Formats: sequence, structure tokens, C-alpha cells
Amino acid sequence: MTMSTHLMLPDWPAPKPRPLIPALDYPVVVEQVEYASFWRRFMAGVIDGVFVWMALLITGGIINAIGLDLLTDPFLMPRAQPYNATALPDWMFASSMLTIIVPLLYFGFQESSTHQATIGKRALGIVVTDLDGQRISLMRAFKRQIASVLSALLWIGYLIQPFTHKRQALHDIIAGTLVVKR
Repeated sequence: MTMSTHLMLPDWPAPKPRPLIPALDYPVVVEQVEYASFWRRFMAGVIDGVFVWMALLITGGIINAIGLDLLTDPFLMPRAQPYNATALPDWMFASSMLTIIVPLLYFGFQESSTHQATIGKRALGIVVTDLDGQRISLMRAFKRQIASVLSALLWIGYLIQPFTHKRQALHDIIAGTLVVKR
């Protein structure tokens, strides 16, 4: 028994591949995204800085009014423990927690809200979006705010913003966000 092998050639001409996306009968308008400039973001940051500072003052006043000022004032703290130069004093820990929590809540809740912007960003007509232009989640807003600490520590994180393709600062790149004009 012999087996014959035949070489199968494709039909000529080859069939045209079908498009993955069907052609539309109407024109599609692609919205142009305009990324926020360095100075617009800077001025929004100044405005937001004033609001965060006021929130810290109000929070400190509330803590003082309800009698928890012993946790934040080094001069009012009782000296019950022996002095330890390497230990972080309780008042420094409490004050540091306030300066972390208040901005985290301020930026996190506002940037993940339906406004997609803080008070300063709204005043200057810019919003925070994900890479697809959608509203960011609260967790992404928190991640962005925590990453902004890294941007602030290095300053280069803010200074790279004018030179990136989508005008992203370091914290935007880390969190996968954009700041665009509304």
C-alpha cells in the first residue's frame, strides 16, 4: 500500500481578511484630550494647600476642644516615661498621623467623587481620570495621594510632568491617572 501525498496550494488570489471592527456608516468623532499644564496644576495645588491647612487647623481645634491635645502638644504631655532619645515621642506620632490622614481624606474623597477634582482643581477647570478618561475609584485616589508623597520628597516627581507624553507627574504614573482639562 502506497500513500500519495499531494501538496495543497491555497486558492489564488487569497481571500481578503475580514476587518475586526465593522465599518460604520457615520463619522466617528474622537474627542481630543487636553492635558493640564504644569502651572495650572501648581496653582490648583496652592489653592488645595490652603484648604488642607484650614482642615488641619480645624481638626487640631476639635482635638483641643475635646481634650485630646495631650496627644499632639509636646509641652502638655506628662513626663511619666523616662527620656529616650531614639524613641519617637507620642505627640510627634499623633501630629504626623493628622498631617497624613487629613490630606489623604481631602484628596481621596474629592478626586474619586462625581466632580473628579478637589476645590483647587475645580477652580482651574481640571479633573483627575484614569487612563481611559473614567472616574477613579476611592482606592486609586488614595494610592495617588500616597504616591504624591514620593513625588514631593523627590521633587523630580513633579518636575517631570511637563516632559512626559501625557503630562503625568510621578504619582500619576504610579497610580495610572491623568489630569486633564474639563
